Amino acid sequence: MFKWFLTGEDKPRIQDEDLIKKMYHSARIQAVTAMILGYGMYYVMRMTLGVAKKPMIEAGFTPTQLGLIGAGMLIAIAVGKCANGFIADYCNIKKIVPLGLLGAAVVNVILGFADNYLVFLVLWFVNGCFQSMGSAPCTVSLSQWFSKSQLATYYGLFNIAHYVGEGATYLVTAVIIVAFGWHSAFLLPGLICVVL
Repeated sequence: MFKWFLTGEDKPRIQDEDLIKKMYHSARIQAVTAMILGYGMYYVMRMTLGVAKKPMIEAGFTPTQLGLIGAGMLIAIAVGKCANGFIADYCNIKKIVPLGLLGAAVVNVILGFADNYLVFLVLWFVNGCFQSMGSAPCTVSLSQWFSKSQLATYYGLFNIAHYVGEGATYLVTAVIIVAFGWHSAFLLPGLICVVL
């Protein structure tokens, strides 16, 4: 089962230098674009709770409960980022990062139907575990695609993802809450990320 996560066998080297340059340039652009969009959506799956707090309190959650729910995610992310950094050094990043986003999306879809504090606490922690599968693997991927002299530039470009995700969360999620209620703030972005 774990072999699926490993990188594949080495393929024969391509001998055509022009083809190599064309493929390499294209693959690098695709990698950075996918990381920005994908990790930006990780943030949408992470930041929803902050936008939905007020209507959740009106629905019966206490500020203390919401604080504990948020803390659970942060603990999961902290431990998970460390572990996933080690894992990313040995595994196929093209499988880890999408799997983390899919897991976070599924959790958010389930949270779109939840009203219970304990369910939220456990699932938001699980969301944090999936969230931790994004940052460190993306950083490893950047170091594989770009030389040391380019790495800081492209890492800075990749960090746009945080703001793409936060901006989408604050703007779109707020509109979703006003239009459809706070449950939809978890459900609709979750469904979008399942497709992504």
